[in-house]
Amino acid sequence: MGGAFLVVCALLSLVVFGWSARQRLARSRQSLDVMAAVLAETSRNGAPLDLDYYEVDPRVEAAIRLARANAAAAPAPDPDEDPLAAHLQRVLSDLSGGEVTTVNRLLRDEVARELPGLVRQTRDRPGGRNGAWCRAPELRPELERILKDAMGPDHRPRAHWISYIPWIESEYWPDPPLGGAGERGPWQFIPKTGERYGLIAGTTDRRCQIQAATEAAARLFTDNFAACTPRFPLLAVAAFNTGAHNSCKLAQDESIPEDERDVLGFIARGRLHEVTHDYVPRWLAASFLGDHPEQALLVALEYDPNVGGLPECDAADKRIPKDGPC
Repeated sequence: MGGAFLVVCALLSLVVFGWSARQRLARSRQSLDVMAAVLAETSRNGAPLDLDYYEVDPRVEAAIRLARANAAAAPAPDPDEDPLAAHLQRVLSDLSGGEVTTVNRLLRDEVARELPGLVRQTRDRPGGRNGAWCRAPELRPELERILKDAMGPDHRPRAHWISYIPWIESEYWPDPPLGGAGERGPWQFIPKTGERYGLIAGTTDRRCQIQAATEAAARLFTDNFAACTPRFPLLAVAAFNTGAHNSCKLAQDESIPEDERDVLGFIARGRLHEVTHDYVPRWLAASFLGDHPEQALLVALEYDPNVGGLPECDAADKRIPKDGPC
């Protein structure tokens, strides 16, 4: 009798569990349907995305600018802050000349999602090489120096962050293999851009020369920031990937609220190519990993506990070949 009672109880439990699971699944599907409908409607009519923002105290802005003036390295985030959000605030402040003082949570989360893959890339290199992670300490400061020398005083605070672009373009290798569009050199300039900025003339191709290519990058980014205006710094960076004619023109798009005229907002509305969705957050993740590796690793581990640690670099990992014409 007792055994039969236990069997009945077990069956009843299974029925209740199955009914509860179906209810949860139905609610999840309903939530996804509502989310899809909201995003679709937002894309059609340019309605606000209703994003949350991290606010920045003006005193923090002033401290950031002072630290930037006195040191080349990024100031360490306050221990009580979200270290990634604080880092992104400093990047945007420097890029915009203090005009952008908030980081939306969507951007913060997109950058965080890029970190596990970026940390893995430092370790899982073909032939055991660690790519940008090991070469960045050797070459990135030199790129920053060239950028600062080539850019006007108003643009120099941007040089530190722009010097991380080759991390995701070429892994700081002066002459990686040709890309699908004929890209060459540490900045991966396509031939048309190389000609426009004086790197290609006749049979001479200087896109693989670090000094010449970085000076050209300084002029290109100066042009992009002028076209996008300081209020939209991420569009200026996206322009390096997708072209100023595709990116900077969106800064004037009055159909979208000004505080949502950023890279992710435009991608959500189908105004920017999806490739740029990964480009900007990956570059920001590289800057966080390069400036604050221990904190970046902790954020990466939150998303993927199996990401592992950061490797040591030997002389072969750090090797940078002498540059020259392509």
